[in-house]
Amino acid sequence: MYVKVSWSQPKSQDEDNRKVCALLLFQIVKDKILKLFVILAFTITAKAQSVSSIDIGELPKVNLTKDSLKVLHIGNSFTMNSTSYLANMVKATGINTNDMCLYRCTRGGGSFSSFINCWNDKDEKGYSISRIIGGITLPIKSSATPYNGANIRKAFTDCKWDLIIIQQVSNYSHKYTLWNKEQKEGYLPELINLIRTYQPQASIGINLVHASYKICNNTDSLFHLIADSYQQFCIDFGVDFVIPYGTAIQNIRHTSINTTQYGFSNDQHHLAAGIGQYVANAAYFEALIAPRYGVSILGNQYRVDINDSQKEECNYPDELIPVTDENAFLCQKAATLAIHDKFNINLIK
Repeated sequence: MYVKVSWSQPKSQDEDNRKVCALLLFQIVKDKILKLFVILAFTITAKAQSVSSIDIGELPKVNLTKDSLKVLHIGNSFTMNSTSYLANMVKATGINTNDMCLYRCTRGGGSFSSFINCWNDKDEKGYSISRIIGGITLPIKSSATPYNGANIRKAFTDCKWDLIIIQQVSNYSHKYTLWNKEQKEGYLPELINLIRTYQPQASIGINLVHASYKICNNTDSLFHLIADSYQQFCIDFGVDFVIPYGTAIQNIRHTSINTTQYGFSNDQHHLAAGIGQYVANAAYFEALIAPRYGVSILGNQYRVDINDSQKEECNYPDELIPVTDENAFLCQKAATLAIHDKFNINLIK
């Protein structure tokens, strides 16, 4: 049965949150009414406006089964949420990943525009780079300082990537019409152009982030706007690789194991340890690892315990739910359904 998500705003939410939620609901209703009449024209127009503004050419199609695979993920703390358990999940399968590598390039609150600023030595924060899984080691320094993008540039000039995954910061993820503008929500064309200039052989993918209660407590409405934004991005730029971990999170939020107030979030924004991060990582595994090695996340034996110290350090300890033999398959199912239906919520029967 479909779980009804309450529109009523908790008393603890501030007025700005209410305004955002109201705007999101209005946009959802408006979009549904107009969608059947304008979708074709919108697609053609949007593609002309966004893609024709820069000469990106045709993007290479992703090939996850090539002899060696080098992946770079450019993102933020949500990237860390969705890759925190990945190495343990891979280890649980016994897969030998010496023929690949996944590097994570992250900055707190990182957006398309902040990465461009970092590249140009203008970002007030530093990006850190680390290898998450795989046996291939590349000549990359792990940390960077504010207003210094030397290590980022080196990762592009001294390494040859097969797949570069990007993502928009959560606050702007549902605002696709602003991604192409020269403002804080934008600079997507510049980022794509930078990748195409220095890594022309690389495919481009995107990490579809989860809907945050901090932005709006009606996460279904917010998710639909995020999904629409990411889907339109894929259409406009010819991107064929999506990690729909945000879809997986919304799937698991519509199950009986979601007894939380904030949808498995330790601060109403980031995913909590346990089920929240596990489901996100399961989707990441199913998108990247499963196609390469022919091993699904379904049946994976990695589990996550929650200890007392984690609960003491968490603002909302009830959001920390361990992954057990009883709920692991449901978590894995939420992830696999997201892979097969990336932009829609799936109700698990």
